[in-house]
Amino acid sequence: MWAQGKPVPGDLYSYVDSSAQEITVSVNGEKVAYDVVDGYACIERKWNDGDVVEINLPMPVREIVASDKVEADRGLVAIERGPIVYCFEEVDNGKVIKAAGHDSLEDAKKAEILISKTAEFAPSYEAGLLGGVVTLSDGTLKAVPYCVWDNRGDGQMSVWLKK
Repeated sequence: MWAQGKPVPGDLYSYVDSSAQEITVSVNGEKVAYDVVDGYACIERKWNDGDVVEINLPMPVREIVASDKVEADRGLVAIERGPIVYCFEEVDNGKVIKAAGHDSLEDAKKAEILISKTAEFAPSYEAGLLGGVVTLSDGTLKAVPYCVWDNRGDGQMSVWLKK
């Protein structure tokens, strides 16, 4: 779904920027037309031994918002890159939390620690972190993939923050 401009099926969650980037399929270095059938890219052609298929799935960093139907996430945003949802851990963002006069991420969320309206999260591969992961940072806040959280000691985490 993410590659086609939706974070999940249905209308509960959507991207702030709803434009989908172009997915391209190439065979032997030449772009080819394809049809999507049941989630698969299908190419009709005569195949030859040694044909090389390349698929380009753009993975921009995107903000997700919830429908007003999802009361717990109203007014909040989550960050995603490709199919990966990210979270903000206290271990990475403690200085921001402390600088705002709070003791924990939970206190900070209640006090509206915000993602800047002009924030642009840049991906960066960190080989030495959790066996090697792509983190996202806007220079102030740092996010790690949700699937690897809670592996660096005590502290809270949040997927959803105010903007």
